Amino acid sequence: CHELQKLLDDGEKLPFSYIQETLKIHLNDQAYRQINYIEPEPIGVASLGQVHRAVLNTGEVVAIKVQKPNIKARLKKDLKFLARASHITKFIPVINKLRLYVFIEEFCTFTLREIDYILEAHNMELFAETHKAIKDVYIPKVYWKFTNDTVLTTEFIEGIKLKDILNYIQKNDTSNKFKVDNIEINKEKIVSICTNLIYQ
Repeated sequence: CHELQKLLDDGEKLPFSYIQETLKIHLNDQAYRQINYIEPEPIGVASLGQVHRAVLNTGEVVAIKVQKPNIKARLKKDLKFLARASHITKFIPVINKLRLYVFIEEFCTFTLREIDYILEAHNMELFAETHKAIKDVYIPKVYWKFTNDTVLTTEFIEGIKLKDILNYIQKNDTSNKFKVDNIEINKEKIVSICTNLIYQ
């Protein structure tokens, strides 16, 4: 889990010039001209994409996620190798009992879905609709005019990553309520919300 978590936060940063060029290529002229300002420093860098805070001409603050170059081809190549390697385990009786190849095939399928930003945007809207009854859950709005298979634009939301909260709990002897980055955290409430999300 720790190794896979690195894929979410520890990617190699892309130069801002690449981000600008990608937006020019993948957004139509009208949409591109409606972006008033993009912060050069990313707010998130992962293995598949990079996120920048931006301001539209309307004054709305958005988060723009840009896919990394050639990521689809590279990912497909890596996953193909992984799938082939997993099938070799069928010939090792002890490992074959674990049916490792089934897990790997599922991993490959879901990982390829991760690079489909249109699917991700639709899933966000579906998730928002499905969980609208949970008052403590908020899903950022998708800006479809600025979204395609390579660029995903959503409403920008201030907050703390759940991972950062968990890391804080692991490193500190905390009570049920504590503060991270001056934001009060209620452990019991977070557990309750997450449980509702999983079982609803």
